[in-house]
Amino acid sequence: MSYANKYYDPVKAHEYYEKHKKLKGRRSTKGMTDSQKAMAVYVKDKLNTEKKQKIQDVSDSAKNSMESVTSKAKQTREAFSRACSGRIAMLRKQLKSMSSDERAFAKQKIEKQILNIRAEFSKKKADVTSKAKNIRTEINAGAKIEKSKIRNEYNNKYTEALQDIRKNVK
Repeated sequence: MSYANKYYDPVKAHEYYEKHKKLKGRRSTKGMTDSQKAMAVYVKDKLNTEKKQKIQDVSDSAKNSMESVTSKAKQTREAFSRACSGRIAMLRKQLKSMSSDERAFAKQKIEKQILNIRAEFSKKKADVTSKAKNIRTEINAGAKIEKSKIRNEYNNKYTEALQDIRKNVK
């Protein structure tokens, strides 16, 4: 069977469905009085407000941490760059201060040293970048876990509140 969209994969779609087909339970207010329903709405709004605030706090904290890691990595790379430029400038200055005979003999040696310095800088830069990326990934994963815990906690709180409201029939 051909599909209209070349990017649609029915096998992957079915796998996704099977993986995510767990249904969410509903919390019914059936059988509650109007005052109980009003209390349930009020409690739900309050809990949602608190939950959103906590999730926003976790998001802001993670964002600040990631920005801090990024700025530290950038400063480290800039320091490496300055050190690399300084060493290269020093070698070129040595080369210029030599006589023409010495310069012809030492030019290849100094150019090789410059290439080695650049390769070393490139390796250090890549290392700092990959470490920063790994730390940001860990921060993001931790924030996702924390947000999930908060959501589950507030879902449980709402369920308990509904049970309490049902018990307190007026």
